Amino acid sequence: MRYAGTNSSHTFSLQWGQCQDVNGSKLHEVAAEVLDSQWQDEAVRPYKKTVRFSLADMPCRPAKVTLRTAPRFIYTVLIPRQS
Repeated sequence: MRYAGTNSSHTFSLQWGQCQDVNGSKLHEVAAEVLDSQWQDEAVRPYKKTVRFSLADMPCRPAKVTLRTAPRFIYTVLIPRQS
């Protein structure tokens, strides 16, 4: 994650959206909003942190997941079916 703030102690979590079926496919689509624990922290200095998210609470699989980290920062990843 790249973010700005007064300190490097920000933590991040996911807020999952509703799972959507894709017509004619076993693949689903779901969006997840990446939430910053200190979203109101003043943007004084840039920071970079590697963040890992658990998929335990993911509502459906396999899925095309759209991660929204901030306005205009959208990433799409494919998550396979659980083994």
